[in-house]
Amino acid sequence: MSICIAIQLYSLREECQRDLEATLSDLRDIGYRRVEFDREYVDPEEAGRMLGSLEMSACGLHVVLERIEDHPQSVVDACLALRTRRAIVSFVPRPLTPELAEGLRGRLDAAAALLAAHGVSLGYHSHDWEFTPWSDGERPFNVVSRARRIFLEPDLGWVWHGGLDPVAFLREHAGRCTIAHIKDSATQGDRDSTCAVGEGAFPSVDVVRLAPALGVETLVVEFNTPGKHSVYQAAQRSLDFIMAQATGAGGA
Repeated sequence: MSICIAIQLYSLREECQRDLEATLSDLRDIGYRRVEFDREYVDPEEAGRMLGSLEMSACGLHVVLERIEDHPQSVVDACLALRTRRAIVSFVPRPLTPELAEGLRGRLDAAAALLAAHGVSLGYHSHDWEFTPWSDGERPFNVVSRARRIFLEPDLGWVWHGGLDPVAFLREHAGRCTIAHIKDSATQGDRDSTCAVGEGAFPSVDVVRLAPALGVETLVVEFNTPGKHSVYQAAQRSLDFIMAQATGAGGA
């Protein structure tokens, strides 16, 4: 089974802020054809024009939940301009109490309905703190993920930092994680040790080889910091690693 590979532009946020078009062009030269927007660096129509001229596309746009609730049409317009039909709620305040998590579940379903009316689907992006159990043993993520109108966009690096097996996580949620972030780190539990995919302690080989069979269609490379490399070197090394592993597993 084949899998698409994208890169989260947060990994190159400073470069994107300086010159989005040049950054996209450099990523295309490296070999990326898909990107995920962590924000709108320029007017979405202009960014869409850049993508079109480079024969690239976006696999999603990260947004805050309040924007969907208050201005759903602006989110729809931005997604369509960026050549994607996926919006992903990227961040929620912490800590998530049981009451807040249950409320968030309902809000996500309601927001998903607003976007679905315009052909845009809504996803939820996870972080490591959502896997820390409450006193009763339940995890915040388990409650939030009961929102049934959404797809899940797990950051598998944060799943791992949260103490879970990322492959077992994908298996548990098979079919709901059509898009997933792959984030490597030198040390489990050290959020500041991210690096190029395949160069840390994260089980990258297993994730890349098994993800397609578990319903993942797109793996999104992300690093908060690039480790010992430049951001472009880390992006290139991550892409090369994933392509090599995917080819070895019968993918492309």
